[in-house]
Amino acid sequence: MSDKVISSLTSAKERQLLNWLAERLPEAATPNMMTAIGAAGGVIAAGGYALSYFGRLWLMVTCFGLFLHWFGDSLDGTLARKRNIERPRFGMFLDQCVDIGTVTLIFFGLGLSPWVRFDVACLFIIGYLMLVSLSHLRSNVLGVYDIGYGGLGPTEGRLFLLAVTIVMMFIPPIVMHVWPVPMTSFDHVFIGMALWTMANFAIGARRVLKDLAVAEPPRTYRKDASCD
Repeated sequence: MSDKVISSLTSAKERQLLNWLAERLPEAATPNMMTAIGAAGGVIAAGGYALSYFGRLWLMVTCFGLFLHWFGDSLDGTLARKRNIERPRFGMFLDQCVDIGTVTLIFFGLGLSPWVRFDVACLFIIGYLMLVSLSHLRSNVLGVYDIGYGGLGPTEGRLFLLAVTIVMMFIPPIVMHVWPVPMTSFDHVFIGMALWTMANFAIGARRVLKDLAVAEPPRTYRKDASCD
């Protein structure tokens, strides 16, 4: 298994908080239970976004869902390590499947809200999946699984999404006709986020290639003299 690294701004403080929480969870709590709570939070957040079409108060449900998603997704691995009951391959596979599924669902829900176009939400999903793919590729060739990009990781992403959601409660989805298709100001925010993910994919891929070029310098083909 590759070493897992989260090179983000809040990772050190978050690790302290998660260790503190894990020590205080009841014995009945299990890593799989935490994963299920995180998945449920993703479903709740997606539902809140979709239902916000009928009223902004549904965004409060989304905020609660985002908190649950962070709580469960962040504590499953921490709890397993604290209790020395890790199942590295099983846990990694389950966690990644749930993460990809819930993040996709959350942004599908956002795309069904009146604040963000569905195609814009899907554009961000594409960028997110590009970064996930890069993390796994980097893990395979360098042996380090790093899910932080540009100093930001999953927790910073959730905090940003939470902040934008709170702003949505107070600012209606005003449509602007700046581009050939009508867009809200929130569409522009998430287009920017999508472009950020894609730019970090390109930057991250370039860094991996530079590291690999040093580890595996170009080789010169030399025809065997016996073949002459």
